[in-house]
Amino acid sequence: MPEMKFVSRRDWGARPLVSPASRNITPAQGGVSIHWEGSKLGEYAHDVCDDRVRGIQRFHIDRRGWADVAYTALVCRHGFVYEGRWIGRRTAANGTNTGNDGWYAVCAIMGQGDKATPEMKSGIKAAVEHLWAKGARRRVNGHRDHLATDCPGNELYTWLRAGMPVGGEPEPPAVEQPLKRMCVLGSREGERQTVAAGAAESVRFAVEFVDPDDLHEAEGASVVPRAAGEYVLWARATLDGLRRGDRVRLRFSRHAADRGFVSEIHGEDRLGHGRALDTSLHTIDRLVPADRLHFQIVNPNDYPVTVVSSEFRLAR
Repeated sequence: MPEMKFVSRRDWGARPLVSPASRNITPAQGGVSIHWEGSKLGEYAHDVCDDRVRGIQRFHIDRRGWADVAYTALVCRHGFVYEGRWIGRRTAANGTNTGNDGWYAVCAIMGQGDKATPEMKSGIKAAVEHLWAKGARRRVNGHRDHLATDCPGNELYTWLRAGMPVGGEPEPPAVEQPLKRMCVLGSREGERQTVAAGAAESVRFAVEFVDPDDLHEAEGASVVPRAAGEYVLWARATLDGLRRGDRVRLRFSRHAADRGFVSEIHGEDRLGHGRALDTSLHTIDRLVPADRLHFQIVNPNDYPVTVVSSEFRLAR
């Protein structure tokens, strides 16, 4: 594990917080997501790094209205790891409720057109491995795995998918499009699906936006990968009829053609608020061609809920 050159909130001059960020985060189910700051910063001296981190915090609090700087940690081009929200605090950086609920966020202080220095990569890896050691699931992804964005840039994204090599380990070759959307599905407008009381229902997708390899069974729920490998799974659903305080479970699950449900790949509970619930689910997992992948809604309540609209994406 690379040595972590740590800069505490006190040392970089963090603003005192009126209300700290929520502790409602479950990184043992998610992992760590990598970001960049976004704007081209060029080369900068280390004596301005504290100022840059304070500026990011100020923007997030005063302009975004967030409780604190959005990230768990930030890493400068000199390899120093700046304490952000830190361990046990929900992030505000990953772009989706699922991403912020389950994934820590580490930001590289660089942007479009900048090149990550070896020291920065070593610092990012040290931060990620420290968060893993503190209970995060041993997975790392990029901000672009949560939603459509260039973040953290192709260089960092290719590097993290290659295992974050540092200290003389071979660098991966650059790629222009490291993530390929293989299957994008949706529901037909106005078509609803009922999930009965006490039932687990597989969401059916009637619209194929992208499916060049015929992974989806037309009008059905199953998506079948053609090759073994690590895949990004994402799904969204709008649910109606869930009462305030009651729960449903969203899950990706494996099924067999001859015996139905086999096992849960990844699942999370969602709490009703007494109005339509727009929610999503995301994970990264290894799939094989024998897997028949479903997105399911599990309704433990004594009344039905309705899937108003839905979407599914598979990528690798």
